[in-house]
Amino acid sequence: MSNAPDGSPERTENGGTGEIEQRLLAQHRYDPEEKHDLTTTIVFAVAEARGIDPTELKSPLLYDSIDASALEESLFGPRRTEQRRQDSSVEFDYDDYHITVQSDGWVLVSEA
Repeated sequence: MSNAPDGSPERTENGGTGEIEQRLLAQHRYDPEEKHDLTTTIVFAVAEARGIDPTELKSPLLYDSIDASALEESLFGPRRTEQRRQDSSVEFDYDDYHITVQSDGWVLVSEA
């Protein structure tokens, strides 16, 4: 990955594979055993990427982009299999961000 004039990484092709590397802006870890739900973790990660307090994140509404409850159930619910828990991720775009939720609990926020 190369650097932009301001020193931040630029989006580039990944080794000629055609995949685009996106600059990671924020990441938070979701733990299904903790009191916070997945939606809260996503909101905190996006707010960090924007440089705002999570209470200021009002628009667009997250549920217009993803059903976070269904996502939480599919990746972390009691019916998950060991294979799915280890190898799964869901990606979606929210506003100007690309969100990846990994089955190991990491929520990654990158440039869209």
